[in-house]
Amino acid sequence: MDRKWLSRFGRGILVVAPIHLAVLHSSDASVVVSVPAPRGARCDSIQYRFVDDGAPANARRYRDPQSGRSYALRDSIVLDGRGVVQVEVRPRRVGTDTTWDVMARLTPAGTSALEAATSSHIGSMIAVLVGDEIVQTAIIQGTLRTTVIPIRTDLSRHEADSLALTARRGGAGCAAPNPPP
Repeated sequence: MDRKWLSRFGRGILVVAPIHLAVLHSSDASVVVSVPAPRGARCDSIQYRFVDDGAPANARRYRDPQSGRSYALRDSIVLDGRGVVQVEVRPRRVGTDTTWDVMARLTPAGTSALEAATSSHIGSMIAVLVGDEIVQTAIIQGTLRTTVIPIRTDLSRHEADSLALTARRGGAGCAAPNPPP
């Protein structure tokens, strides 16, 4: 390992092993910590799915705790844990405040699935489901050609760390390839 690269972490901890990597942030430096994908994790515990505006009244609904609204989601899964390599917590400055975002770094298959699904669903609402709870919704404004996508944004540090841990336990980093949408 390059000593210059290691010195960037200052007071952080670096563990290197051939397992799933997760990025956590300390108050003054990024710290890379190796975190194994949990044994027996369900790859479908983290999902990106489109909202079904035409669902029947008796369709299963998922609650968005931010807005209090509930949504019926389409059965097809755009992206799940098989398309996520790692979950990251990132700080972001908003004026003089710091807010925290939980981001998913995608596999090549996950990136392709997201791009294909969003290109044909511009104007549709997509929901991020962790377990049985919606953690974020967004309107697709254009084709998403990205390798990093938000799970949830604008959180406190504690909320971001908690959600990232739940998302990691929920199947991020599953080994099976992501099926096409």
